[in-house]
Amino acid sequence: MIRRSVEILRAPDEEKALSALTVLQPFATAIVSTELTAKRVENRSWPRTYPKAGQWVAIHAGRSWYPGNADTILSEIETYTGWGTRRDPTGAVRVYPLGALLGIARFVGCVQPGEVPIPQRGWAVGPWCHVIDDVRPLPSPIPCRGALGFWRVPDEHVPALRAIVR
Repeated sequence: MIRRSVEILRAPDEEKALSALTVLQPFATAIVSTELTAKRVENRSWPRTYPKAGQWVAIHAGRSWYPGNADTILSEIETYTGWGTRRDPTGAVRVYPLGALLGIARFVGCVQPGEVPIPQRGWAVGPWCHVIDDVRPLPSPIPCRGALGFWRVPDEHVPALRAIVR
C-alpha cells in the first residue's frame, strides 16, 4: 500500500520551492542513472511525510561515500544491476560526484520492502522504501551543500532542475 504524504516543508505561497534529498555515493549516482536496472528505491529509517506523491525532488550526492569498502559496494551493484559501475554504457569512466545536485526524481510512494515492485526488490532493505518512478539527470552536477532529510534547494539552483522536467 502506498502511503499518502503530508506536505510539511513549504507553505502554499512557495510554489516555486523545490525539495532535495541527500543520498550517499554510489547510491545517488545509481538513482539518477537512466539505465534499465537503475535504483528506483531509496531506503530510509522513517516513512515519508513529504513530498506529496508524484512530486519532483532533487537528488543530492552527499559529501562522502556509503560506509564500507567502495570496491565491494561497486562490485555488489554491478552484480545486481548488470551495468558497469566503473564505466557507463558508452565506455566512459563513470563519475561519482560528491556534494552536488545530480538530477531530479519523482517520488511516488513510501512502502515496506515486501511491497516494492519486484524488479526493484534487490534495492529494498527498508524499513521504509521511498519509491521513485521517473528520473532526469542534470547535464552536469551542480555543487551544493546538502542536509539530512528533505531540505529546500537554494533558489538559485531551482531553474536548472525545473528545466530538465519540462
